[in-house]
Amino acid sequence: MNSKTLPVVLCSIFLIACTAALAAPESKDAAAAMRVKVEKANLGSTLGEALSQLEKISGSTFEPDWLVLGSLGVGKDTKVTLEGADATCGQLLDALLQKAAPKGRTLAWYIENNKVQVTTQTRALSRLRTKEPAAEEEEPAPRPTKSARAPARRAVGGTTLNFDEVPLSDVVDFFRTVSGLNIHANWKALELSNVTKETTVTLQANNITLGRALTLVTEQLNAGKAREESVYWVVDDGVVMISTGAALNQKLVTKTFDVGDLLMFAPDFKGPRVNFEIASNNRGGNQGGYGNSNTNTSNSDEKMFPDEERQRDNKETDRIEHRRAVRDALISTIKDAIGEDMWQPNGKGSIKMLGSRMVVSQTLLGFKLLEDSAVLK
Repeated sequence: MNSKTLPVVLCSIFLIACTAALAAPESKDAAAAMRVKVEKANLGSTLGEALSQLEKISGSTFEPDWLVLGSLGVGKDTKVTLEGADATCGQLLDALLQKAAPKGRTLAWYIENNKVQVTTQTRALSRLRTKEPAAEEEEPAPRPTKSARAPARRAVGGTTLNFDEVPLSDVVDFFRTVSGLNIHANWKALELSNVTKETTVTLQANNITLGRALTLVTEQLNAGKAREESVYWVVDDGVVMISTGAALNQKLVTKTFDVGDLLMFAPDFKGPRVNFEIASNNRGGNQGGYGNSNTNTSNSDEKMFPDEERQRDNKETDRIEHRRAVRDALISTIKDAIGEDMWQPNGKGSIKMLGSRMVVSQTLLGFKLLEDSAVLK
């Protein structure tokens, strides 16, 4: 290579490097890219093409899990189009996946390694839940306890629920995967109420607890059904059970409640009535003196405070009557809340008082109805 050709070669190398640098896409933060608002977008006509177009618009990298999507019959050639305006890239992707999803299924996306992963909703949430937390992140949620309140407080993945005629079995699997709780559906009992694994559920909700989500689902299944045929969710020994009223009305459970505060009696304290005649007779002759030795009152039936003993007796009577009245009213309120037919002699439930503690024996269905009525909290 002579000295004349060297500048030409160096110039060519420089031009190639500049061209490559201009051609290479700028690495963007995927999360920020999906929040970018698009004035107008026209995506389609297949899912593969639409994702590629949105990938270019956002400047991020998409990684669809075609293997998992293919198991639902969704592929690159799935026909789908979408027109949108004044929406973020994330909102456009949500709408695109909703249109591409087969009936009864839900597609979703999440960001991992600065790339947009596209898959099913269940797999996405499961993947996010099992992901190891970074050192600077918060501690993972504590393991589920046997407390009946724990499932109600557990958030459902902190995400949007979008069930569009999804089979009930898939909904139960979804809740089980997201919450990490032991959820059991009594399918044999449910079938007697015409609720099967294929019964579909439609639900749209955002950032609700598992308890609230389960309640919304069961309320949807119970339209027009009697109490015994309705579907409920309860917690028994740490297991979230989904069953019918008839099945849950078999097992008897006993719980104890401290109602001492309710039974407490606040007496109406009244000042003593003084017998001034006795006080006057006890006054001595000396000015300002008391206890004249010539006056003997030790054998007198009269007292300076004649009502003291009677008031003491009345207070004790009032206390007993108050406790009895409050106790009877409390028991009556509890029984009325779910119906007399749930208590003996017609039903299985019973209520007993042991001092300031109330012992309630009732079926799982009975306690569920009491919980819903907010009588026992």
